[in-house]
Amino acid sequence: MAEKKAMVYENREISWLSFNARVLQEAEDPNVPLLERLSFLAIYSSNLDEFFRVRVASMRSLVRLKRKSVKKLDFNPARLVREINEIVTAQQERFGAIWRDLLPALEAEGIFLLNEQNLSERQQTFLQSYFEKEVLAQLKPVALQTLAADYFVKNRTVYLATEIWRENSDAPDHMLLEVPCETLPRFVELPAQGRKRYVMFIEDVIRFNIGKVYPERETGNTYGIKLSRDADLYLEDEFSGDLVEMIRKSLKKRVTGLPTRCLYDLSMPFALAALVKEKLNLNNSDMVLGGRYHNLHDLFGFPRFDKKHLMYKPMPPLAHPVLTEAPSIL
Repeated sequence: MAEKKAMVYENREISWLSFNARVLQEAEDPNVPLLERLSFLAIYSSNLDEFFRVRVASMRSLVRLKRKSVKKLDFNPARLVREINEIVTAQQERFGAIWRDLLPALEAEGIFLLNEQNLSERQQTFLQSYFEKEVLAQLKPVALQTLAADYFVKNRTVYLATEIWRENSDAPDHMLLEVPCETLPRFVELPAQGRKRYVMFIEDVIRFNIGKVYPERETGNTYGIKLSRDADLYLEDEFSGDLVEMIRKSLKKRVTGLPTRCLYDLSMPFALAALVKEKLNLNNSDMVLGGRYHNLHDLFGFPRFDKKHLMYKPMPPLAHPVLTEAPSIL
């Protein structure tokens, strides 16, 4: 009798990353309507953030356990986390390439994404007024060097670290401020010019007006940071105790869980990245290089400018001759 071969399965975390890569394929596909491709980037980003907050957080919990506690596992948690990071790094590079390819395609459709360095005088005047009326009062900068131990960096929130120079100083101080995306739109629409539409990330609006945040100091570069926190519910012992109460407590901890990933701007100086790691009590494995912008699941809110030809056509349900006349089962 032929000997049966043992079935080999791919680790479920690696398999999930393959699924998310499939989402990137949709963002990459030129046959997908342009604004829908932005939505697929948003889906990928949202999926990945939740993956790190739950699944990677669980793996890292295993890494922190003593070796005797993980002998029965059929995988090495530390090695798996390293493999995850390698795959995600490659996917993030692919994400960035897709994003860069989409920008000229948007411009060809009359949609221009601006930053603080390519503004006309009219746009500068508009953004100065918008910043003073809508943004400035919501900014609460804190000194990174003297950051209090009880200062809480929120989960899935964009922060900006800014260089602040003192007179006759050889090195800058650094200020940290939360970008108020909960109360303000992530994307700011600027006045149109003919058929051209202009839009800007809210953090770039802040970058453009950063001198007004620190009026008595000379400002340097500003870099983006985002922290993801452990959101695993940890309900393995769900058959003892009150399950509803366990879920309630676990959901509260999703906001204040331990850090699982700190995304920071690729151009951030090493000294500043080291300071962020120290002040936020992070490990080397927590620090992950990212691009200029974080929380790109907010691309769900990218303005559509009523360009219906750049979106999927509506798909109304087909009427059924029997079901349409039948009474509701509800």
